[in-house]
Amino acid sequence: FLWAKQVLSTRAWNMQGRQYLVPVAGMFNHAPDQEDYDFRWETATGARSQKFLTYHKFETPSGRLVQAPRGAELDTLAIVLADRSCKAGEQMFESYGDNDNAIYLDYHGFVPQWNPYECFRVHRLPFDTVQDWNAGP
Repeated sequence: FLWAKQVLSTRAWNMQGRQYLVPVAGMFNHAPDQEDYDFRWETATGARSQKFLTYHKFETPSGRLVQAPRGAELDTLAIVLADRSCKAGEQMFESYGDNDNAIYLDYHGFVPQWNPYECFRVHRLPFDTVQDWNAGP
């Protein structure tokens, strides 16, 4: 069961709390784009994981673009927009988004070799719990 769940979850688009299996769309491998290379934590604003939604959309039968189809909108076309140019005959890549490595592992089944969005939380300890490491135990 866990194996099957992981296979499905690493192949599905995860958009706004729902998963979508989109044949062929999972054929693009991840590679950072220029926006990823230019990213700086000092200037970061806005919500995380929005980058994927910028380049992955659904078009309803009426021609309306939606982020996550619901109900009668499930008869839609999946659209993948290029996040970079590509020459004829070259392999196509896309950035899977502005996610930390835990998201990449859980939802894509790999950890990128380089990830400017990798982060971890540092908790400040109360002063009286900090030991002077030079003094020893």
